[in-house]
Amino acid sequence: MAPDRSGEPLLGYTDWLRAQWRGDLEDDPRLLQVTVGEHADGRFGTVGEVVRHIFGAELRYADRIAGRLVTDVSGVDATSVEALFELGDRSREATRQLLDATSEVGWDEHRTFEIGDFEFAGTAWKIFVHVLVHEIRHWAQLGSLLRLAGKPRPLHDFLVSPVLGGTFGRRAK
Repeated sequence: MAPDRSGEPLLGYTDWLRAQWRGDLEDDPRLLQVTVGEHADGRFGTVGEVVRHIFGAELRYADRIAGRLVTDVSGVDATSVEALFELGDRSREATRQLLDATSEVGWDEHRTFEIGDFEFAGTAWKIFVHVLVHEIRHWAQLGSLLRLAGKPRPLHDFLVSPVLGGTFGRRAK
């Protein structure tokens, strides 16, 4: 049996996460300006810059796998919920188009990808899975960061999401 290459549970979960975060950020756009703190690695200074990174990384990886020049997203306004989530819509569309257009051989073929100052040798499928895990990890970091900044966040766990069914709620006492 061929491995499942749909990625649907993780795509569905990250789609759901994006919708949750978009709503949260539309309700309070000032959250985009919360700083990531003095001990950050220097790549991002605010929540909005991390959100731009999440979506930009997905788009750049789709570009690499498709053999295109990587898209520069540095001009996307990291203080605008609308601009950021338009980028997110664009990056997800590029990923879905890639999934629809790339054969199984394309996903499993070993290639070398230039990623900034680094080089990755491996399969496009590994990069695809990385992109989704990368996004999930960053949303979790942002949730923790905002909670520590006194801005409580709702549950965004996979169990709470509608992906793969099930229900989640408090037990009756």
